[in-house]
Amino acid sequence: MEQRTQLCLLGLVFFLFYCSLCEPKQLTGYAFPVYTTGMCPRDETEWIQRSSAINCTKNNGYICIPNENRTELLELCYIYPTTWINKGVCLYLIKRYSRVDSYKCNKFEYGCPDIAYKATQLIHYKSCISIGNGCFLAEPLCKKEWKDNTPDYEQTTQHKDIEIYPVEDNTMEVLLGTVISILLILILIIVNVCCRKRKFSKNADVENADVDVDADVENG
Repeated sequence: MEQRTQLCLLGLVFFLFYCSLCEPKQLTGYAFPVYTTGMCPRDETEWIQRSSAINCTKNNGYICIPNENRTELLELCYIYPTTWINKGVCLYLIKRYSRVDSYKCNKFEYGCPDIAYKATQLIHYKSCISIGNGCFLAEPLCKKEWKDNTPDYEQTTQHKDIEIYPVEDNTMEVLLGTVISILLILILIIVNVCCRKRKFSKNADVENADVDVDADVENG
């Protein structure tokens, strides 16, 4: 019974620690919780899942937008979820003021919103959340810089239906999870050996006690 309790406790500790690794990374310096993400939701199902994961509500709806330098994507629960956004602009987050601001996208080669929309509808405008090299990938100059920095990448001339998403690198999480799993197995083995030794020691003490009792009886 004691051994099972120890194993259950170790399993619970491992589960809680591993789940903590899966939580989105929260950034500092903002007036409200802001998290980094490898990519924004691609459909309404993912949008609902991510909204629930960071505890957004109807009063502070979930949005996923770039930072002010267009170097990473951020997800947050914004205080004005139903605000209408003018056509021809994308959104980004200014860290200094913890404020969402607009960016004119009328020079985008594709994907600039052509009608007014809500912040929660950004899911339909992939060009506003596709970034790289500090710019929106739909911008002509950004495309040129991207091509210059990646000579092995073949740029296509048709962009109308292209959807580009940053790829999330999970290498470190997988490696860390593997190491933790190995350590947990080793701990379980050590605990099991120690419990067996303790049990064997108790049995030996009992046998020795029985021998002593028999010897006293014979001497008596």
